[in-house]
Amino acid sequence: MLSYFRINDPYRLAVIFAFLVLVRLTIFSGEFPEHISELKWMVMGEKLSGDSVLYVDLWDNFPPLSAAVYRFIDSVFDRSPLTNHILSLFLVFFQAIIFNNLLLKHRAYNENTYLPAFLYVILMNLFFDFYLLSPVLMGLTFILLALDNIITHLSDTRNDQLVLYTGLYLGVANLFYYPSFMVLIAVYVAYTFLTATSIRRYLLLTFGYGLPIIITWIYYYLQGGMKEFYIDFVFSIFNVSSHNYLEPVFYLCILIIPFGFALVAITKTLRSIRFTNQQERIQKLMLIILFFAALAWLFNKERAPFQLIITIPPIAFFLTHYFLNIRAKWKAEVLFAIFLGGMLFINISTYQKTGFVMKYISYDDLEVGTTRWDDLVRGKKILYLGKDYSIYQSASLATPYFNWDLSKLHLNYSQYFDNLTAIYKNFQRELPEVIIDEKGVMVEVMNKMPTIKKAYQSRENGKVYVKRPVVKP
Repeated sequence: MLSYFRINDPYRLAVIFAFLVLVRLTIFSGEFPEHISELKWMVMGEKLSGDSVLYVDLWDNFPPLSAAVYRFIDSVFDRSPLTNHILSLFLVFFQAIIFNNLLLKHRAYNENTYLPAFLYVILMNLFFDFYLLSPVLMGLTFILLALDNIITHLSDTRNDQLVLYTGLYLGVANLFYYPSFMVLIAVYVAYTFLTATSIRRYLLLTFGYGLPIIITWIYYYLQGGMKEFYIDFVFSIFNVSSHNYLEPVFYLCILIIPFGFALVAITKTLRSIRFTNQQERIQKLMLIILFFAALAWLFNKERAPFQLIITIPPIAFFLTHYFLNIRAKWKAEVLFAIFLGGMLFINISTYQKTGFVMKYISYDDLEVGTTRWDDLVRGKKILYLGKDYSIYQSASLATPYFNWDLSKLHLNYSQYFDNLTAIYKNFQRELPEVIIDEKGVMVEVMNKMPTIKKAYQSRENGKVYVKRPVVKP
């Protein structure tokens, strides 16, 4: 199989696409597990598909361009996990083409091959939540577009236009996936140690990076949401608590094969003396990007397996070098078969939740479950103050208060007049049909808003509020 993809034939991409579809065929059978993160994204898309503005009418640290994509999807398809998964499939294939073509263009290997695209697709099927149309996946598209310019800059530091475009691509990637700004730091480091880039071009890179963010800033200024934009997005790292969806042992289980092979590949590649100066610079660049991409995962406040996607391009790059540089063809084929079999085993065993996997790993925080409120909230617009977003499986969001870490900045401090005024206006604009308060703040808030309180029937000592039916005269 390895020798098949070593041939420089674009028609190999059709086989790669067929492999991708075959592995992800489960999404078309309707058996794909509901992911809690995807539910959150669809709820936000549903909320924003009207006239609502992110950060102003919906409080969450979700990146603005990713939110715009989900807003568009909901306006066309409503809540549709299948649509998201199909779009994700085509986006992965598109990225694989970009990745392979830029490596061919810059002669990163000693032979022209479509193995990087195949390895990219294999790695993109490590775990079932890699199938999601996630912010990191969408942002990675622009990181790959920037990577083409970054590699060009390694050999030609005089092209100001490419430096500006690099910054623009990375700035857009940041608006899709906040931690991707770590890639910008990686570029600064690479330019410093691998090129003779002038200070003027560093400034040009920074300007290009900041331009999309400045445009977004102007948009929120015009929407009257500057304060919310700062709190919910720019400084969200200080306002949102950390959460790990899975235990560390899980990452050890799924990463032992790809990272184990990657470690060997990096060691073997960097010790080899069979490369040109440009190829060696590309290798060092990829190593720097891999390091900062790993930091980006640690930087994220909510850590789930799909956020590891940002590390896949450099890993696929070094794995390609490793398999191409094994001189004994039979040995290369055997090792590649072991790698492919191991990756498919991880994918199938974690998706099927085999006994061995479930013995050590719990998916409770990762998947949508049932809650005691499901019957009460079904088909209603609700305000939920808590951390279990599964409650939105059959309900939609009312008021801006979606993310508790951000909502508490209002609701925990209702004694301040400005906060209370804002809370009152938010309720007036959209009264929830049901309020579920697991944080114990609504009793005090309701007591300070008697006209709003009269619209609800209180249950369970103020933990639940159900809107009274409107009595027609």
